[in-house]
Amino acid sequence: MTPQGSRIINVAPVLLAFGLAFDSLVFAAIFKAVL
Repeated sequence: MTPQGSRIINVAPVLLAFGLAFDSLVFAAIFKAVL
């Protein structure tokens, strides 16, 4: 495997976790705004 490939594999979970956290923050902000 190329170094670039392993680097992408190492970064992917971090980006996924960040995306999920960002989505939850946006959802919480919209939820509070609606209520």
